[in-house]
Amino acid sequence: MAEFAASASTMHKLSRCLVEAANDNGGNAAVTPVQPQNQAATKAPAKKTTKAPTKAATKPPAPKNFYSDLKAFVLKNGQSSGNACFFVRSSNVYGGSSAENFNATYWANDGDLSFCLYCPIDADHVLNIYIYVPQSGTSYSYVTSYCYQSGESITEAHGTLPAGEFTSNYPLPCSSYYGAEADRINFMELSRGGICDLLSCVRNFLSSEGLGYTMSDIGFKSF
Repeated sequence: MAEFAASASTMHKLSRCLVEAANDNGGNAAVTPVQPQNQAATKAPAKKTTKAPTKAATKPPAPKNFYSDLKAFVLKNGQSSGNACFFVRSSNVYGGSSAENFNATYWANDGDLSFCLYCPIDADHVLNIYIYVPQSGTSYSYVTSYCYQSGESITEAHGTLPAGEFTSNYPLPCSSYYGAEADRINFMELSRGGICDLLSCVRNFLSSEGLGYTMSDIGFKSF
């Protein structure tokens, strides 16, 4: 009971204070708003993510084509005459004989592209060795011609070179032969030696002129 009486006395004093404060303010008790202490935290704005730029797809380089690149080289560096364009050098520039000429020739009428070794035999006769470059693949054909300086043929041999297997000791295949049968064996050996000499010049030509090819690249993997 004593505790209750003390509480009642305290409440009575508190009521009197509130009444007096109200009277001091014209009868209106002032109420001061209070910021809630447990207000929910404001969310931070979400971070924007920037995607890394996508690299443009790189096109693979176009496949190399020896026929096209050699043709472009001849047309740029050769000398045109009639229906053909000739790139001519003494064959000793590419490791051959100074008495012979090496040439790469583009023939416009039929699109043929050939390497040739021009070999004078004597004042009246010449041996021409031709290797024809295929537009694709490695099927190289050849023509060897023993003829007069005027160009009239005496003996000829035609065939296809097995490029992947051909070496300096490989026998020369022949699909057609024109000339005296008695001369056939000797002429074919002369032709085989000429083909090997021409291929040796071609190897040095590729290296010296910077076409970006090796003998293996153009199909002659064993020569």
